[in-house]
Amino acid sequence: MKKIVFTNDKGGVGKTTTVANLAVGLSQRGKQVLVVDMDPQADVTYALLGQRAPEMKRGYLPPTIHALLLGHHSLDQVMLHGSHLYTLRHNPVY
Repeated sequence: MKKIVFTNDKGGVGKTTTVANLAVGLSQRGKQVLVVDMDPQADVTYALLGQRAPEMKRGYLPPTIHALLLGHHSLDQVMLHGSHLYTLRHNPVY
């Protein structure tokens, strides 16, 4: 298993774009990819989904990494599944 990590405190350096494009590219080649989106804005999750969660308009807050770490939800409840691409989000996508 290989791990690739992108981190930088400075904004506007291309983290979201790089992670989203690399994740999609690797998953299209059949690689299993897990994106852990720790950004409170959840921009990479939004970029990968292509839309904000419609449930948010009705007041539903999807489980997040925060809820997972507190033990309120399981990993399966927090993870967004794709064919080869999985995403853990920091904040609800809205």
